[in-house]
Amino acid sequence: LPTSQGILSSLNNRDTRKRVYEASGSRCNQGNENDTKEIVLELCALRAERAELLGYETHSHYVLDDETSGTPAAVEEMMGGMTPIIVEKTMAEAPRPSRRRHQARSVGLGLGCRASSQGAIRPR
Repeated sequence: LPTSQGILSSLNNRDTRKRVYEASGSRCNQGNENDTKEIVLELCALRAERAELLGYETHSHYVLDDETSGTPAAVEEMMGGMTPIIVEKTMAEAPRPSRRRHQARSVGLGLGCRASSQGAIRPR
């Protein structure tokens, strides 16, 4: 199942972000009493069985039959059509680089560096 950790967007240290992301993705897959892998597999099998019993090709077909899109193919088509528009609007609305970042780029520091409180430049 997908998982999301809001804190990832506010962490500056790449190693810390990696540890949080990996811990999040494997938190219920440790082979111990908190492991939910078997439950998830059983849930998937039950969903597939229900879909088949009700005459649907997959669980996705079953769920989407009652939705606006209707089928997985229709969802893909709808999302495919929206994606370029979303990207265009996002780029248009994205905040412009701050003056500080622009100055850092103009002297060759790039976005991969950050000034410390002592004024020294260190890589991110």
